[in-house]
Amino acid sequence: LERSLAGVGQELRGLVSNLRFESARREAVLAGMAEGVLAVDPDLRATFCNRALLRAIGFRGEHYEGSGLLELVRDPALYETIQSVRSSGEPGKLRFVLSADTPRTFEVRATPLAMPSGRGVVAIFHDITDVERLEQVRTDFVANVSHELRTPLTGIIGYADTLLDGALDDTDNRRRFVEIIRSNAVRLGSIAADLLVL
Repeated sequence: LERSLAGVGQELRGLVSNLRFESARREAVLAGMAEGVLAVDPDLRATFCNRALLRAIGFRGEHYEGSGLLELVRDPALYETIQSVRSSGEPGKLRFVLSADTPRTFEVRATPLAMPSGRGVVAIFHDITDVERLEQVRTDFVANVSHELRTPLTGIIGYADTLLDGALDDTDNRRRFVEIIRSNAVRLGSIAADLLVL
């Protein structure tokens, strides 16, 4: 009996050691992620936050465990999304702006998390601020290029139409019109060369 109990004790110590190792490994992976990770229990109280999320929300306290979701991230849309995922059991997605020290835009994916006390939620916060900024730069660039191309094209089309509508016979103005068309064509060529460089 003593040998059996010693063997069971040895097995239990091995299992506990393996569980500690797995838990530490999981914690290290989650802590090292660039994305923010938040897990909440069925009462929407935080059970886990990684460093990336704590930095993003500007958390300055000692312990976040047990804090309500709205205490950590004061965003009603996020609260509603996480509450909906918890009650429906279906994954949810949300894009919102977090105004901590500097405003950041996040895309959040929330999925249900089975817990002994009921259904919790785990949410991954992906920072898309730089992506949105680059998208805005691209949009502005396209709008500016479109404007820059339209201006000389309008001149070329306008003066060509004028020539076709009878100004070819106007000896005083036709040379000037063709020069304007040529200067606008040169301007278009310059814009095209600049675009190639960009």
